[in-house]
Amino acid sequence: MSEKQSLELKVCGESFRLRVEADEVERLRKAAARVEEKIGELQKAGAGVTMQRLAILAALEMAHERIREQEIGAGWGDGGREAAEEVTSRLDGLIKKVDRALGKRE
Repeated sequence: MSEKQSLELKVCGESFRLRVEADEVERLRKAAARVEEKIGELQKAGAGVTMQRLAILAALEMAHERIREQEIGAGWGDGGREAAEEVTSRLDGLIKKVDRALGKRE
């Protein structure tokens, strides 16, 4: 186990001070950069919504991407792939509904 150290991250103008394992610092910096990038993409797409909603939508999309990668890359048989495709399709539908709802409210 590595030594803990203090890390300050800034995402969308918000500062976060964390106490983390030294060997996790670079991963957390990359994660913060990815969150910042995803929120920027959503802002550019014209999702003129609050920062909180952008953060939630970014988290949902990133979680969806990660789940898709895990399920497809798991090397499952045909039945597992079909289940993964169904989950992916349902998540895609959910994201589209969230996008439409956010567009109608803001």
